Amino acid sequence: MVIPVKNLKKITAFILCVMLVFALGACAPKGATADKEWGFRANGKEYAVGTYLLPLADAYESVYGYLGQVNKDFDPSKSILDLEASFDESGKVYSAREWILKQASDYIKYMVAVDSLMQEYDVKLQEGRDSAVYEQARNDWFLGKDYQNVIDGYAEAYPVKDKYEPLGISVESYCDAAYMLDVKYDAIFARLYSKGGEREVTEAELNSYFEKNYVDYSYFIVRLYEASYDEVTGELVNTPYSDAQKKEVLDKLNMYPIMAKEGKSLSDIKKKHIKDFELQSSDFMLERTERLEDVSVSASSEIADILNEIGESQAKVIVTGQGDTPVALVVYKSPIKDETKKYLSDDINYRAIVADYKGQEFFEFLASYADKVEVEINWDVLNAFSLEFIEKNFKSYIKRFEF
Repeated sequence: MVIPVKNLKKITAFILCVMLVFALGACAPKGATADKEWGFRANGKEYAVGTYLLPLADAYESVYGYLGQVNKDFDPSKSILDLEASFDESGKVYSAREWILKQASDYIKYMVAVDSLMQEYDVKLQEGRDSAVYEQARNDWFLGKDYQNVIDGYAEAYPVKDKYEPLGISVESYCDAAYMLDVKYDAIFARLYSKGGEREVTEAELNSYFEKNYVDYSYFIVRLYEASYDEVTGELVNTPYSDAQKKEVLDKLNMYPIMAKEGKSLSDIKKKHIKDFELQSSDFMLERTERLEDVSVSASSEIADILNEIGESQAKVIVTGQGDTPVALVVYKSPIKDETKKYLSDDINYRAIVADYKGQEFFEFLASYADKVEVEINWDVLNAFSLEFIEKNFKSYIKRFEF
């Protein structure tokens, strides 16, 4: 989904929150019928109660986790519903109860808005897409979101049904309120902003945005220490180079920025490095194209600092690392315009850049649209699922994980 993260706080705790691994337990009032009765309806479509309970439960989870982090007096044995805090960047203070209900209410409007836009713009999903999405939802439901990592031995999975089914939420409602919502959102965005859409981004606009916000760079690391195993203990021992050894390596590496200044290409630098260090392979260098602001996370803060400092077709060498594992970092910044056509000709890259460029605009359009939708809410049914009930189930379940 292309919704900007900073705005998720304003419209729905479901998409905002990183799901806790703990699930909700116990039985819900009317639990068996939560997906047999409608919870809200609009434009001739009825939505199951479960599609309201899902964001309600997730909003509670998100708030519980947030208050546990920011409230020094947080007491997990007591109710959080009357605790107050500012849950988004607006600074406005809400009680937990008010905020949770607001998120669920906003989410209802959001779902209706997405479906309304699907109708208004006659957006159709690719044939078989809905069944594929449902199959993925079923995998989550019965096996857990990390089931593949469990198979590979990397994680423990928690079936989603353990979290939602006790509340009366079905796999169908889970699929509709989570997966299908994302799929429809992306389909509408693509319909409006891709080539031929009502809000199509021109090639010139997209090129300009890409070249202003993205960077094409390459980097590699050279050790400035020896690694060996202790003959007695068998432990790995790292020994920093002597000053003479370190100077020998850096004298070679420091030639690369000079070569770049003289107009030598990245290929020339790679060839020299292979020769200088007698390498058998040319895959020592990592090459990336991404948003400049993302480099500090995807690579390192040191690389981000260098890229902000040097110009295109320039290189820089720094010594970094700690203690007995110092390293030399070599970074080269390529001209971004040389990459534009090739990068944006890839369909996946094209869609990602359009989403990056126009995602905020589309979110604001959708949020405004959601404010205007008319929704009939079946409070006679929804009010049976109180926040006290949600809280009781959540706290009952997490006791299973106490040691």
